[in-house]
Amino acid sequence: MHCKPHGLDRAGARRIFSVTGGTTMKPAALCLALALPAPAVALDLWPRIGWDVTQPVSLAYDAELCGLWIAQERPEIVLVTPGGREIRRFDTGFPRVRAITVTGDTILVGNGFGDFRHFDREGRAQGPVFEILPGLYDIEGIHLDPEGAMLIVGDDPALLVQLDADGNEVRRIRGETLSTPMVEPQGIGRDPVSGNILVVDDNEGLNALFEFSAQFELLSVTPLSEWGMDAEAVAIQPQTGQMFIGYDWSQRVMAFDWVPTRPSIPEPLDLGPPCPIS
Repeated sequence: MHCKPHGLDRAGARRIFSVTGGTTMKPAALCLALALPAPAVALDLWPRIGWDVTQPVSLAYDAELCGLWIAQERPEIVLVTPGGREIRRFDTGFPRVRAITVTGDTILVGNGFGDFRHFDREGRAQGPVFEILPGLYDIEGIHLDPEGAMLIVGDDPALLVQLDADGNEVRRIRGETLSTPMVEPQGIGRDPVSGNILVVDDNEGLNALFEFSAQFELLSVTPLSEWGMDAEAVAIQPQTGQMFIGYDWSQRVMAFDWVPTRPSIPEPLDLGPPCPIS
């Protein structure tokens, strides 16, 4: 199986590919693609750097601070450089943090039981604890788009949900209904150039990366066990497109270059401020 160029982003730096011819797929990815029902295309991932970190269960890239926020099943969250050097940390007051995203001026954290709270970048709480979606408690991953729309994943039941900027539910899919079942979705991120949504399924599922279009069409399923076990977190550096994967059991974060299957939005989302040290 091969890939051919489909387009370029605004900076001309990242190629977006459609599946038909050009770059050979890794053997492990090809095996999964042949064994699973369509769509079973796998992405090409090129590992660039990795570092050890205890239980990285949620990741969020912060373009304002040129760093990666990491939740570690602890009250604290930590900000590191894209190479893993600690910049700062603060205590959220939750017994543990399971989900994290950057919302512009604040960091939004969740405890995995439906409770969320905003903090500024110095760790000061901004408002009270609240629920995002009443009745949905097992929220393992969140992502906020620049215009305010939110993506949510939970694993009991296995769900991918999209909310608009007003908090109204727009889309929902059950993971077990997909052609390749996604039974333990843990972390979620979005590539602002292609618009594609990235979800990691942990060891109780396939230990794989699921790629969806902006319309929730399943585009690819990529095995991740070559680089670590129990994938629970994913984030994208908007300016470079680099992907970060957090492995809970392996206690490691890996950074990858990658190529989306194809774009699913007509124009890129806001990439945020450029980061000179990324």
